[in-house]
Amino acid sequence: NEVINSTDQAQGQWYFVWRQLRRDRAALVGAGVLSLIILLTVLAPIVSVYDPLAQSGDPADYLSNPSRAHPFGTDALRRDVLSRVLHGGRTTLQAGILSTLGAAIVGLSLGLLAGFSGGRVDDVISRIIDVLLTLPGILLAIVIIAILGPGLQNAMIAVATTMVPTFARLVRSVTLAERNKEYVWAARALGSKSYHIIRKHIVPNVIAPVIVIGTLNTA
Repeated sequence: NEVINSTDQAQGQWYFVWRQLRRDRAALVGAGVLSLIILLTVLAPIVSVYDPLAQSGDPADYLSNPSRAHPFGTDALRRDVLSRVLHGGRTTLQAGILSTLGAAIVGLSLGLLAGFSGGRVDDVISRIIDVLLTLPGILLAIVIIAILGPGLQNAMIAVATTMVPTFARLVRSVTLAERNKEYVWAARALGSKSYHIIRKHIVPNVIAPVIVIGTLNTA
């Protein structure tokens, strides 16, 4: 019963969040606007009229004001700013989402391992996380870029590395609280293995704060 109740509780938390979101009109409007921006960014090659790198042959398009032809105006090289924003947004989304996703996966794994295992495993992982937390994020990113070299992929690795300690520390603290609850002991008594307990019962209870932190870090 304890195991079933833990799963029902995790599902109930998601239903509660969705119910609160539906009641908040401002949140729904914000979600709609954000979804529209993401959709336009993803479909940039289709919805953009101009090539973001193409220069207009009309001298009047030099730093022109917003108009029907160029809703965001043009830049000093007579390129359409709206097209450049849409195409640039694709790179921004890629960097933000992939780096945060990578950091969340690594941090979640380390936090679960440290919090659920305890002992020396927890001590080693915690000390590594503490060392990373003492380093300024921008300094750590610069060091990683200096080692790996320039490029978008290496930049995402650097950004992800700076975010891993935050995820790991959060997941570890939640896992420490969850592993001593009755439903975990009930699962152990039924013969469930550690991997099954973590996947079925611990992860559903720690994923919500991870999503919150991930959303903030993506921005």
